[in-house]
Amino acid sequence: VFTNSESMKQKARKALLVPQFRVTDLYHTTGIAQKIASSIWFEYLTFLMIFLNAIWIAIDVDLNTSPILFEAHPVFQVGENVFCIYFCWELLTRFGAFKIKRTCLKDRWF
Repeated sequence: VFTNSESMKQKARKALLVPQFRVTDLYHTTGIAQKIASSIWFEYLTFLMIFLNAIWIAIDVDLNTSPILFEAHPVFQVGENVFCIYFCWELLTRFGAFKIKRTCLKDRWF
């Protein structure tokens, strides 16, 4: 099945030696934005907010009968705006952390 197992082993070794892409390598070395964006706690908080937002969407779909947010109960308005504000802040913080702003396009999560 395999014609040349030694060449396949060499290719596998080369693939393992390629340095992994780390978005933090593209960040500034100083500053508050890069400090926050590089923090593991920022990453954990973002994952938590994504998880809570998924739960909130389920609650909103089940209980909110208003067709537009402006007409919804204030609880739904506050909830939506809290998530919107957090995710906008996260995006701006990550964008501000980049040394060269256009390199944010190299980060697939951005």
